[in-house]
Amino acid sequence: MNISWQGLVALVIFVFVAKLEGAQITGIKIHSHAAILIDGETKQILYEKNAFEKHPPASITKVPTLVYALKKLKGQHTKKVMADQDCVGSITKKHSLQMKYNYPAHWMVLGGTHMSIHKNELIKLNDLLYGMMIVSANDAANIVAKYSSGSISGFMGELNQYLKTIGCRDTQLRNPHGLHYPKHLTTAYDMAVITVEGMKDPIFREIFKATERYLPGTNKQNEKKIKNRNKLLKKGHLYFYPYIIGAKSGYHDQAKSTLVAAAKKNGKTLIVVLLQCPGSHQKYEDAITLFKAGFQALK
Repeated sequence: MNISWQGLVALVIFVFVAKLEGAQITGIKIHSHAAILIDGETKQILYEKNAFEKHPPASITKVPTLVYALKKLKGQHTKKVMADQDCVGSITKKHSLQMKYNYPAHWMVLGGTHMSIHKNELIKLNDLLYGMMIVSANDAANIVAKYSSGSISGFMGELNQYLKTIGCRDTQLRNPHGLHYPKHLTTAYDMAVITVEGMKDPIFREIFKATERYLPGTNKQNEKKIKNRNKLLKKGHLYFYPYIIGAKSGYHDQAKSTLVAAAKKNGKTLIVVLLQCPGSHQKYEDAITLFKAGFQALK
C-alpha cells in the first residue's frame, strides 16, 4: 500500500491524539509541573500534565539504567567486579561549576548519594544493582554501567539506542546515575514507558520494591545493611501507600523532586511519573492522589 508523506504525518498525529484522548481523569490538582499516570498493562494514559515536556530526571535515571543492565547481565548477578577510580572518584560542586561541565558526564560530585565504594573494592553485581536503587548509589550505577558495556560512555550509547526501540521519543541520557549534566533529559511519558518495560522482568520488580538489603563484607568494608528512605514504601509512615509495588525518587537543584512509582490493586497495575515537583513531600502526595484517582477510574 502506497501512502504519501502527508498521509503518514496525519496517521502519526491521529495515533498520538488517540492516545491522549484515552485520558480519563481530569479536574484534579497536583504540585508537579509534569506528570503522567498510565495503565501498566495497556499503557493507556489515564492522566497527563505536560507529560511530553523534556526535563532532567535526577536519580530516577537509575530506572532505565537498571532495566538495560539487567538485559546485559543475564546470569552474572552473583559475579564480583572491581571498582576503579573512574567509577568512584568525585569532584567538588565548585570545581564542576568552574569546569562548566567540561568533564565526563559520569563523574560524581561530592554531596551526591553513594555506597562509599572504595577504589579496588570487590563487590557483587547484585549488591550494586540493589544499592543503586535502595540508596540511589551513584558509584554503584557507574560500576554497573562500566561492567555491562566495557565503558560508561559505551553503556550510555547503547542505552539511548535501546530506549528508542521500546518507544521512547524524547529521552537522551548522559550518565547512568542522574547527576545534573547538560542535555540529560527525559519526559514523564518516556519514563513511564521505560518502567512498563522494566516491570516485565521479575528481577527488576524485586529490586524496585526492595526496602532494605544486607551487604556482606568486602575486601575494603565490613558488612552493613542499607535501607530505602522512600516514604511510599515505608510501613507506618504518613505517606506509605499499601498498594505500592515499587518506587524510585530523585532530586537535584535543576530537576527538583522526581518520582517513578508502581502500584497494584484488584489485579490492575498503575505507573506514576512525576517531574519538577517543588517539594519532597509533595511528590508523595501527588503520587497517592494519582493512584487513588486511577484505581477509581478503572473500577
